[in-house]
This record gives sequence, structure tokens and C-alpha cells, in this order.
Amino acid sequence: IYNTFHNQGLEVRAVHPGWMHTSIFGNADVMKDATFEPDEAAGLILESVFQPLKDEGHIFIENNGKPMPY
Repeated sequence: IYNTFHNQGLEVRAVHPGWMHTSIFGNADVMKDATFEPDEAAGLILESVFQPLKDEGHIFIENNGKPMPY
């Protein structure tokens, strides 16, 4: 995606949503210590989308907008 659109001035971000409560494992006990509810994680991701990128090019970020190594 980056290689296709970067010449058009578009930013490309991959966002890690964070650890959130879901039923993906089918066991509520596995997720009881998760940090976020899905709607909270979505809100953080939405906020991070409107923050300008400090780095050029593509980036992988956490749901709080901080760069995440990959």
C-alpha cells in the first residue's frame, strides 16, 4: 500500500489495537485482565489517525499513536 500511494502524499499507518476484552478465545477468564474494551481501543485508534506522523513513510503504531517497532 505504501509503495502504491506514497507519491500521492498519502500516509500509511498500521495500528496495533492493544489488548482488549473480546470473546475470541471463548473463555472470559483469559481476557479478564485485558486493558481495553473494544470501543475504548477504537476511540484511541481514531484519535491517533488525526495526529500527524513525525516520521516519513509508513509506520506501525500502538493505539496511543506511539511508534511500535516491527
